[in-house]
Amino acid sequence: MSEETIDRILIGCGLRQSEVEVYVFLAKHGMLKSRDIARQLKKDKAQVLRVLKNLQSRGIVVPTLETPQRFSAVPFEKVLDAFVKAKREEANLIETAKDELLLHWRNVDREKLEAPADKFTVIEGNHRIYSKVLTMIEETKKQLLAICPIQVLMKADNSGIFDAVAKHPQKTTIQFRFLIESLSQPTGSMKAMLEEVQRCGVILRERNPDLGRTPSPRMVIRDEDEILLFFAPRSDSGMENAFETCLWTNCRDLVKSFTAVFDALWSQSIEFTERTGKIWLGEKPSTYSVFPSEIAQKKYEETLKSAQKEIIMFTSSNGLTEVWKNLKTLEDWTKKRLVLKIMAPITGKNFSVAKQIAEVCPVRHVPEGHMRLTLVDGNHLFRFAQDFTYLVQDPDYINKLKKAIDQTWRNAQPPSSVTIESIINPAIPAPDLSEHEIPHREFLKLAIKFSEFSVGTITERDVISKIINAKRVTAKDPLRDINTAYGSNAIAIIHPPAFLNLPDMMINVWHCDKQSSFGAEDWLTVSLWLNTPQGYRYVPVAHVTDNPDAAEYRKGVYALAPAGQNTQLINKDQFQVRVQGNTLFAGWTVPIKLYQDYVLPPSCILFEGYGRVITGITKTKAASGRTQVQEFNRLEAFVTYFHPTSKYSAPGTDGLFNREIVFTAYPASSE
Repeated sequence: MSEETIDRILIGCGLRQSEVEVYVFLAKHGMLKSRDIARQLKKDKAQVLRVLKNLQSRGIVVPTLETPQRFSAVPFEKVLDAFVKAKREEANLIETAKDELLLHWRNVDREKLEAPADKFTVIEGNHRIYSKVLTMIEETKKQLLAICPIQVLMKADNSGIFDAVAKHPQKTTIQFRFLIESLSQPTGSMKAMLEEVQRCGVILRERNPDLGRTPSPRMVIRDEDEILLFFAPRSDSGMENAFETCLWTNCRDLVKSFTAVFDALWSQSIEFTERTGKIWLGEKPSTYSVFPSEIAQKKYEETLKSAQKEIIMFTSSNGLTEVWKNLKTLEDWTKKRLVLKIMAPITGKNFSVAKQIAEVCPVRHVPEGHMRLTLVDGNHLFRFAQDFTYLVQDPDYINKLKKAIDQTWRNAQPPSSVTIESIINPAIPAPDLSEHEIPHREFLKLAIKFSEFSVGTITERDVISKIINAKRVTAKDPLRDINTAYGSNAIAIIHPPAFLNLPDMMINVWHCDKQSSFGAEDWLTVSLWLNTPQGYRYVPVAHVTDNPDAAEYRKGVYALAPAGQNTQLINKDQFQVRVQGNTLFAGWTVPIKLYQDYVLPPSCILFEGYGRVITGITKTKAASGRTQVQEFNRLEAFVTYFHPTSKYSAPGTDGLFNREIVFTAYPASSE
């Protein structure tokens, strides 16, 4: 069948000749901007744009979210299926010609196309999100993985998600694995729904309550091909509206990374039927002994005194301070040659305490959400609730938990000698880290000098008002123009484990609003610890942005640093920064060249702000002589870095999140 026949059928289905021409061209040549289509077809740009909008409204082409947009053709088979459903009066004609059309379409002489680009897409609205999940289920070939709270699982059931699982033609050969959070107060309706979900063919497991209740982020993964990521606050408040927005990506490196995260959580989870039956009946497992606080404390102290080999503690950020108050006891235990391991969320508030404990015994950071527990000699497990202490006496359960605890310890990070505070606060000198030196040359005039650092001199409302009432001031020349940015910013120091073959680095992420000098923009810089005439400093070695004007501008700003010769302009669908409440997420689907032979692979980084908001102003002077003023509403932040082969969780001292920030850079002549 000739291309003329294809054209005639498409026109018979309601397309105009110009629409057919543009659609077929896109199908052959892949994703293109409207101006590129117009140039190659030698048509008016405005006319082509109207045609693309018409095709988009019919669902025949799909636009990207970037500006200017690019368009791609929906696969021809799906277009035909849509016409069959929409044009019932022509169903016989189309059905008769469908097989022949598809056969010819596959044999059309096409230009060789590149593999589909790895990209991000934002999906907004629960209806669209659940529609996408349904499509993922229908296209699953090997496995579908999901992490979600019970409330979302119930909502998914109402949207037909599990009906789709039950009706999947290959469900007997596919693994549908769902990990739900611990059920503290299960209801009868939850029990009925979860039993029905299991009958549909879903394997349910429960997040082990002893290892934390809130895995973050939540996700849906299909095979090795795509993932939906949801970022909700740690609090369960407002859970019904927590997933109005999510990110989709087909980047296989990122899918691989989050699949590894899922598998690790799955291996540490518990069988759904293992304990829930008795809980639904209002009973506690027979292997638990429950003690009131006073009796429990005596039992706990007796067990600690009789310890022979090892004491492992999970505690809270405040609990770490209580441990520090008994530092003499820790010293006595070490003298008895006991192995001590203490894990807790390390924050700016308890950092000095953690460092003092670390001089006596190892202490490492774990994210918030873990239960408070102590394991003595591998067979006495104490769990601490608000008013009661549980003594767990099930050897099988304790052995399983011990393996998970050992894995958590191996992945946990000790408090670092380099913190965000030591970098951004001039009152704290940067420590000498010459042992971390990598091959380098000295970079002239690179140290940023702080001339002002004040806290509380501006209010939270003042910063927000400046952003709301901002007017754009354009900038072109980095030596002469004032540059302003309004939005959000987060900074993290990452100390990767040796097997990742990455140096210590500082990642600085920005999400700029449209009132900023270069308009809306997502960008980041990566800095490495290098030598300068002022000593070792974090030096910018890579700059990534989705804004071409900003890319050129910052080449001048970073002219004296390696980043000035290493600016990477990427598409909006290859780099996303999302801000939701006290959380900032950044992800990129392309590798980022750093310095020497170091390359940062496609990765994600998650900042979770905590504690009280700090307002303040900093004023610095850059190497070029420019004065930079930052007015901010700041939170300390826990940082999680998702590498394709590992997940890295950093202490709260290693991250900060400027939830609202106004950045103004003045040229040297403006001082």
